[in-house]
Amino acid sequence: MSSDRVNIDFEPQLYGINSKASFNEEFEYIYFFFKDKNLKNIRAYPKDYLGYLQKLGLELPKLSPHDQNQNDWWGELSEKSRVLNSKVTAVEIGLQNGLCPDSVRVVTKIEEVESILDENPRKDFFIRDPYLAAGNNSLIFSRKNFKKKFISKLLNERNLIMAPYFRRLMDVGFVFNHGEIELLWNLNSKDGKFKAGIIYREEKDFFDLIESEFGLKRNEILGIQNKIYGLYQKKGAEGIMQVDSFFYQEEGQVKYYPLVEVNYRKTFGLFINRLRLLLKDEEVGIFLNFNTSDLRPIENFNQRLDQIGDLSVIPLSPQDGRFSSFFATSDSLSNLHNLIKKTWQKLSTGEATLSPSLNLDQFIL
Repeated sequence: MSSDRVNIDFEPQLYGINSKASFNEEFEYIYFFFKDKNLKNIRAYPKDYLGYLQKLGLELPKLSPHDQNQNDWWGELSEKSRVLNSKVTAVEIGLQNGLCPDSVRVVTKIEEVESILDENPRKDFFIRDPYLAAGNNSLIFSRKNFKKKFISKLLNERNLIMAPYFRRLMDVGFVFNHGEIELLWNLNSKDGKFKAGIIYREEKDFFDLIESEFGLKRNEILGIQNKIYGLYQKKGAEGIMQVDSFFYQEEGQVKYYPLVEVNYRKTFGLFINRLRLLLKDEEVGIFLNFNTSDLRPIENFNQRLDQIGDLSVIPLSPQDGRFSSFFATSDSLSNLHNLIKKTWQKLSTGEATLSPSLNLDQFIL
């Protein structure tokens, strides 16, 4: 029997890219929220933290740090994964099937980038790495602030995806999980980095919000997403896959970009949807992830619980990592917005500011 290795550093390993940052250890804890049984853990977990997870009703796996047999749990390192996880594949499928704006393109050399900028001197553009996750190596730029040296360096190593900088209104992820579809509202920074994720206990409530804000009905959205999954199945996809999409505004109109990228592996969207069991009927919850250095120092996990007090907030991660994750729940989006701010006020040192990506005013006014 092999133990599961939480290989969240999946993309750099899959594509042979050197990456200074490693997240395997930082986010290994998410394994506890699944029902898998045997973890090849690379960090130790405090007893008070593990005890708290058991009180939440989780069945803890066997911890086997020295097991020589291991299974790549987060994603499969294979040629099929290389093709299906590539954002180049997503752009190609999107353009061929009308699922991607024509202005999105793959660029192979710096002269192509310069030509696009020369044709659109007043436009902002967005460039991203086709082979890294969570918005890494993403950049917003225009002719005025063209970072030619940085982009040239990246293009010397691999092709990039270039698109107009869309005025994004809402990012939505669709997790295909063995015949089921789960939704996630992604809160991303302006340059596409994932900051938080919102889920609703009742799927209908999320679709109702989307329809009231953007006019697109549930059946229309799911029809498009099922089409995308079918196209990926023709390329060999099976099992777990997440499609990221977003609504944006262009020339006064709301438009939908249904195939931004695909993650053919486990995802944070899949993990956050596991937290739905912690929501009561008709509640909404948000996964929050803060830099631990921005929070008031504590010596043990129980002190974190004392800090939170009576707030409806569940700490998800151990207290001694670079990041600290939480799941905040409420009976409405408006109250959840207030809870996010209260949580930050209670936990933060006050030296850093709350990410503007967590501002939900647009949807509750």
